Amino acid sequence: MFKNLITTLSLCLLLFSCINHDPYGTKGLSKLSPEEVMEITLNNLGKESKRPVYRFHSGKVASLDSLSKYDPLKWGYDYYANMDDEIQVIVLRKPTREDTLFQRKLMVAIKQKLRPKVELIDIDCNDIDKMLARILFMNQENRASAKIDESIEFENLTKVVSILENCGMPTVEEVGQNGVNTVWLIIQHADPSYRTKYFSMFVEAAKRGDLQQRKIAVMEDRINQDSGEPQLYGSQIIFNESTGKMEVYTLQDPKNVNLRRAKVGLEPMEVYVKQFGIDY
Repeated sequence: MFKNLITTLSLCLLLFSCINHDPYGTKGLSKLSPEEVMEITLNNLGKESKRPVYRFHSGKVASLDSLSKYDPLKWGYDYYANMDDEIQVIVLRKPTREDTLFQRKLMVAIKQKLRPKVELIDIDCNDIDKMLARILFMNQENRASAKIDESIEFENLTKVVSILENCGMPTVEEVGQNGVNTVWLIIQHADPSYRTKYFSMFVEAAKRGDLQQRKIAVMEDRINQDSGEPQLYGSQIIFNESTGKMEVYTLQDPKNVNLRRAKVGLEPMEVYVKQFGIDY
């Protein structure tokens, strides 16, 4: 009887050991790097595939219903895939700052890929001042509402991209300062690819004196954030899920940031960040 008890205990310990060594069900799977997660996720958008199993750090399965109640940025994620690059298990844990930055980048990339591509429309290049005035009005009305209408955003983007492609970057002489600023504003709020594509046009406009240098600085910061690079001028502010506070997105050479800001007409960081409740 004592021997049977020992055997039973040994089997229980062995079973517990097996379970304990694979609490997430990831045996035989590979943990993915952020770059691999990005590539696999974007490649599989729109394809039918088995949903991965979500597990809390404790190993308990997390239902999709329970997860839908939370902001996706509340968590950090570890992704595990099989040999066919199919994500099988996603482990949820406390997020790091890097997790939050990557998750934002992933969400933007998904949104960009799912959004319909802009198809150019015919533009009368001699009448774009009126079109830009209408775009500015629609943009202001849309962003003042409780929920942004994506169809209006896309309509405005289509018109501005068509202007840039068919007529080039308009000048202040052609459309006024508000017109030039409107083109910048729509592209600044568009998907990352548009900022990258048309950035050189805005730089040339600034050299002509048609656009403020500080707008170029803010767009450059946004482009750097899009690509996961440090910003230069400190204009991009993010929410840190782990601390529950706003903070300055990663900054290159922080000691000299105010010198760079002064050169492009931006106020000192200490003044700028106060509106976000940040002490600098």
